[in-house]
Amino acid sequence: GHAQESGFAVDPKLAKRGQSVWQNGGCGGCHAIGKKMAGPDLAGVYERRSREWLARWLKNTDEMLATDSAAQAMLAEYNNIRMPNMNLTDADADAVLHYIAQETEKQRTRRGS
Repeated sequence: GHAQESGFAVDPKLAKRGQSVWQNGGCGGCHAIGKKMAGPDLAGVYERRSREWLARWLKNTDEMLATDSAAQAMLAEYNNIRMPNMNLTDADADAVLHYIAQETEKQRTRRGS
C-alpha cells in the first residue's frame, strides 16, 4: 500500500491508541482525514511534513507557532485559528500519526487510487 511507499508502516496497535488520543483530544472538532475543516485535512499529512516536524508540532504547538515559518504560514492560511497546545507525549504523538496513516490508507483503498 501507499503507507509503505511513504516510509510509513502502520502499526495497528499504535493506530488504535492514536484513535483514542484523537477522540479524547477532540481533534475531530477542527480536523478530518479526507476533507478540510477549520484546520487542515490530515490525510497523508506525514507525506507533506517530516515525522520530526509533526511530532514537535503535536508536542509544542505554541513554540512552533512562535519559531517555525511553515507553522506560521499555515496559521495565516487558516484565518489565524490557532491549534490548542495539546502537549502530547512522544508516544501519543506517534500513535496519532499511525491512526492518521491508517485512516488515509482506508480512504485511498476505497477510492481505488
